[in-house]
Amino acid sequence: MNRRNATKLFQAKFRAGKHVCVGLDTDYEKMSSKVRQILMREGGNFPPLFGMDTQLRVGFNRAIIDATKDIAACYKLNRAFYEGKEGLFVLEWTLRHLRKVAPRMPWIWDAKYGDVGNTGRMYAEYTFEGLGADAVTVSPYLGREDGLDVFLGYKNKVIFVLCRTSNRGARELQDMEVQEVALRDVWGRPKATFVEPLFIRVAKLASRAWNDNKNCGLVVGATYPDELARVRLAVGDMPILITGVGAQGGDLEEAVYAAIYTDPHTGKKTLPAVFNSSRGIIFASSGIDFREAARAKTRELNNAIKNIVKEEVSLT
Repeated sequence: MNRRNATKLFQAKFRAGKHVCVGLDTDYEKMSSKVRQILMREGGNFPPLFGMDTQLRVGFNRAIIDATKDIAACYKLNRAFYEGKEGLFVLEWTLRHLRKVAPRMPWIWDAKYGDVGNTGRMYAEYTFEGLGADAVTVSPYLGREDGLDVFLGYKNKVIFVLCRTSNRGARELQDMEVQEVALRDVWGRPKATFVEPLFIRVAKLASRAWNDNKNCGLVVGATYPDELARVRLAVGDMPILITGVGAQGGDLEEAVYAAIYTDPHTGKKTLPAVFNSSRGIIFASSGIDFREAARAKTRELNNAIKNIVKEEVSLT
């Protein structure tokens, strides 16, 4: 098993001012004919076990990694794009290349796992011992003991718990109000209570009850910056994977301000967060400059984030 400390890898990226997570959601159908032609001419050094479309996906991922590896904070591979024999082939050869050209680059297996017992254990083993992922996304719906402990037990890995997602249907469950006991009397009976949305309860659990190994993170959408700010206030400097910037309508400036952490003792401001962009980066161009366009978009997004952070620090 790869035992490198993922938390330290992410922290090093934050200190270096890198906050862009490049999502390798590589869809063959979205690759233009021009890009396919370029990749076909270049070929690839891997066995021809599958069709040309599968091999071109590997070549595309390699090209994106080569173009962005010195700017990106991490990569995120969504499980849905790597299912089946062909998908596993693409995944394996993509990871081989990533380990070769950027061995200290953390990557996230975006699987949104959530199951009990041996099923959950096998998911965790596959993720960390089989794939060698540095981080994974998981659902908190089954609770810690039955659903999360098998992942949290990997102390050197980062477990990003789904907290407040950016999809339109998120409010149906995530905004449900739950009761919190604020104070009890000497007999242990509730003396004062208040209500809070379920996503805030998840955030608090992740930062306190579930974070014994200091390897918890959260997934929060950029679509609702006020709610992102509430999450940051609840969890302190816990790392946050922020989705929904760009294609899903999230406002970058508001999201960055909301995600900044202010140390209550020193007043120092930091940004322990990565902002994921998938289509906006990897499909930034459908022409011969697709590599350059992906690099430019990654740099543009990261510079925008850094400039917002600098402005916030200078205003205080």
